[in-house]
Amino acid sequence: MVACSTTTIIETVLIATLCPDTTGTCAVQTVFDREQQHYMVVVAGWHGQHRIHRCLVHIAYHDERVWIHCDHTIHGIPERLIAAGIPATRILQVFPLAGLRMP
Repeated sequence: MVACSTTTIIETVLIATLCPDTTGTCAVQTVFDREQQHYMVVVAGWHGQHRIHRCLVHIAYHDERVWIHCDHTIHGIPERLIAAGIPATRILQVFPLAGLRMP
């Protein structure tokens, strides 16, 4: 699979992951750095007096592999990437799983 089609799949999956903020106080946005091949979904805005700025998903494409640095989605990004055509053998989750995190 060539880098162009893999990164196109990544972008398409992340765009499909966007869900609107029903309260209207935060924006859910994609941030794509195509030159360095980093792709993010972020939430930014306000909840009352508190500033919200969170990374929901961060993916990098490097060495013909998809590196998932952060995935705070309900349904999981790896499954969506696999369903979209990226082989599971090319997907690496580099964030600690919840059960393995140290207190």
